[in-house]
Amino acid sequence: MSVGLTFAFAVVGLARAEGPPSPQQVVVSACRPTADLIAFEGQNSKSRPAATSKATTFYSNALLHSMAGESERAIEQYDRAIGLDPEIASYYYGRGTVRLKTRHFDRALEDFRRATTLNPKSSMAFYGRGQAYAGINEYDRAIEDLNEAIRLLPGNSAAYAIRGSAYIGKREYDRAIADTDQAIKLDPTCYVGFTYRAIAYDFKGDRDRAAADYAKVVELIPSPETADAYVWRSIAYLYKRDYVRAIHDLGRALALEPRNTSALTNSCRAHAIVGFFEKALEHCNEALRIQPNNPVAFDSRGFTYLKMGSLDDAIAAYDDALRIDPKKAVSLLGRGAAKRKKGETEAGDADVAAAKALRPNVEEELARFGIKVKGREP
Repeated sequence: MSVGLTFAFAVVGLARAEGPPSPQQVVVSACRPTADLIAFEGQNSKSRPAATSKATTFYSNALLHSMAGESERAIEQYDRAIGLDPEIASYYYGRGTVRLKTRHFDRALEDFRRATTLNPKSSMAFYGRGQAYAGINEYDRAIEDLNEAIRLLPGNSAAYAIRGSAYIGKREYDRAIADTDQAIKLDPTCYVGFTYRAIAYDFKGDRDRAAADYAKVVELIPSPETADAYVWRSIAYLYKRDYVRAIHDLGRALALEPRNTSALTNSCRAHAIVGFFEKALEHCNEALRIQPNNPVAFDSRGFTYLKMGSLDDAIAAYDDALRIDPKKAVSLLGRGAAKRKKGETEAGDADVAAAKALRPNVEEELARFGIKVKGREP
C-alpha cells in the first residue's frame, strides 16, 4: 500500500514494576502515555538553581500543550524552559517530539542531537533522532540510532516498531517483520507494531497475515483519541476497502492536526479512490506545501491524476516521487500505466518491469484501488 507512515510519537509509556526497574523490566510503548520515563532515564541536572523551578513550570506547561495538540504553544513553552535551563536533555527531547509531529524533521534532528549530547545514555533521545532520520528517508542513519536506543533499553518496543518501518523503507520486509514481531511481543496492546507488520506482510504479498494484523489494529483502536491513532485506523480501513470509515477517520485526524502529512496523503488517496478528485488534490497539495519532498504525497497526487485520466500530470507527479525515491515500486508502476495509456508502450513497459522487479506483487496494489495495468512486457 502507498500509505503515509507516521513516525512521530510524542508520548511514550512505561510499564510499572515493583521496586526500581531495570532496563530489562521497562517497556516503552508508542501507545500508552505516562510521565515516568524521564525519571527512569536519569536526566542530568546541570542547571542554574535559580532558574530550575521556573524552567520546570514551563516544561510542565509544554507537556500539557503538546498533549492537547497545541504544538505552537508547546514549542513556545519548551523555548522558555530551554532559555532558562539549557542543559536539560528532556527539554530538547520534548521539543523534538513536537517538531516530529509537525513534520519539521530538520529542526527535530537538531533537538535530538542536543539531547543525545546532554544525555548519551538516553534511549529515548536516540529513539527520537531515529524517527527524525526515518522521516527524511535516511533509513540507514535511522537504524543506527534505533540500534543504540534498543541497546540502551532492550524493552523499547517503540524503537523496534520504528526500526521495522525503516526496514520497510529499505525494502527489507523480513527484517521489518522480525522487528515488529518483537515490538508486539514486548507490547501486545500497541497498534503501531501491528500496523507496520501488516504493511510489511502486504508488501510481501502475504494478504492473509496482513488482513489479520489490520483487523487487530481496528480492534485495538475502538475509540481513537489522537490524530495519529485515527491515521493508523484509517490505514486498516483502506486495506479493508471501507472508504467511508477511512475518510471519516482521516477527517477527524485533520481536525485535530491540520498539518499532519500522513493524514493528508492518505486522505488524498482515499478521496481519489471514491472519485472526489478536487478534495484529493487539495490534500496532496497541502501535504507538499508542508513537506515539499514527501514521495508519498507525490505518489498519491500521481495516483489521483491517473484516476482522473490527466496522464501528463500523473507522469509529472510520479517523476517527482521517483526523483526522491527512485525505487518506489508503486510510483514506477503508476508511471508505467500512465505511459501505456498515452501510447508510450516501450517506456511504459520498462517502468512496469522495473516495478515488478522491485515488488513482484505490486500490480495488486493499483488493482485494489481500481486501476488495472494493461499492456505487454518487454
